[in-house]
Amino acid sequence: MPTPKQPINLLFVLADQWRWCDLGCYGNAEVKTPNLDAFAADGIRFEHAYATSPVCGPNRACLLTGMYPHKVGVPGNDLPLAESAQTFGMLAKANGHATVYVGKWHLDGQPRSKFTPPGKRRFGFDRWAVYNCAHDYLHPRWFEDTPQLIEVPGYEPEVQTTRMLQFLDDVRAEGKTFTAVLSWGPPHDPYQDVPSKFRDRYKPEEQTLRPNAQPDAKNPLARNLNCRRATADYRAACTALDDQFGRIIAYLKANNIYENTIVIFTSDHGDMLWSHGWLKKQNPYDESIRVPLIARIPGAKAAERTTDALIGTVDLLPSIAGLMGWKLPGKVDGWNLSNCFTGKRGKRRDHVLLANYVAADEAKSQGLGAWRALRTKTHTYVEHAGGKPWMMFDNERDPYQMTNIIDDTAAATAGWSKRLHDACSAVSDPHLPEVQLLEHLGLAKAWELRNRPGANG
Repeated sequence: MPTPKQPINLLFVLADQWRWCDLGCYGNAEVKTPNLDAFAADGIRFEHAYATSPVCGPNRACLLTGMYPHKVGVPGNDLPLAESAQTFGMLAKANGHATVYVGKWHLDGQPRSKFTPPGKRRFGFDRWAVYNCAHDYLHPRWFEDTPQLIEVPGYEPEVQTTRMLQFLDDVRAEGKTFTAVLSWGPPHDPYQDVPSKFRDRYKPEEQTLRPNAQPDAKNPLARNLNCRRATADYRAACTALDDQFGRIIAYLKANNIYENTIVIFTSDHGDMLWSHGWLKKQNPYDESIRVPLIARIPGAKAAERTTDALIGTVDLLPSIAGLMGWKLPGKVDGWNLSNCFTGKRGKRRDHVLLANYVAADEAKSQGLGAWRALRTKTHTYVEHAGGKPWMMFDNERDPYQMTNIIDDTAAATAGWSKRLHDACSAVSDPHLPEVQLLEHLGLAKAWELRNRPGANG
């Protein structure tokens, strides 16, 4: 990347459960995201960004470490990130940055309400305003450096954004370069937990559903939900977050640090929202695995404002290190695709390997098991954990993934299973069914305790 005149800061903004197709800049005119749209026009937008493991804890572990989740102790939610993990917070700190983390963490095991004290379990982040996992957006709460829970009125993303800007004020006053992560909870359900000034802008009857949506599906999670109301509220939350993103960009510009700050926005996974009759995540369909990824790199003059380069969550840490000029402390699974962020020629993926290692929570209640998948620009190939073929889609001919071609002769003889198994072997994933995998990883007991009644209170 170009050498800046000033030290480069990094600000990483992470939403929870925001699928790629619900932003204006990704082609959905019904969802009002003017600030992110303007940001995309000033940066670069990825058309093929995917959640390596489309569920909160595993994908966040992958994001922070550049490793596949099964290798850092987090194949499922509410398992703690391995003590040995190297994160980009630690990498930033080693390179002289002040480090900040605000928002949802979900990497410190159980209970979800636990206090994470300063030190090793914060993995390099010194300034800290975090709640492990709550999803109670109208009752903000967090911990800082003592076990005293901080609770204030308001809308959680707005409160979190304010706290982040306060931390950045402190860092700037100290004359330090920073790496900061702002991790919002929405648009993850409960969908209705969004201020009325945004909720009132989206009328259920005016929502256009995805062509593959099945609003009348007899899904056990839909008993108390209306598809169009939930979709309207989900989009209202997207607009509410866009409003906060606008505050961030305005702050950077007002304080003359926009031109020396790398800003990256993405989500940890998507939301099915009744597509194919499913809800939530942990699914190999695009609505679950495909995420927005928008970045602005100071000094980069990309010829195009979009890229069709394939990228997975696992690639973000090595790519960030490449952009920042940092040397990784050891081997990672992800690729350095920093050239894709700056519009330069260079290394490109021809597939991303995706996984849902265990069935839990919403997935289990819907009868969705563990799986492995390859996503290319043109196709999706999926196997049940253990190797039984499950689904395949030609995404160019069938962009809404309505026709499973797994039984077609061409699909069966195209070598997809070998490609998938080779990809798993390359990252030491034994591609085992859930019980055998947990035993293989030495996590069977931890997973059993995680699933005991009341474990995550």
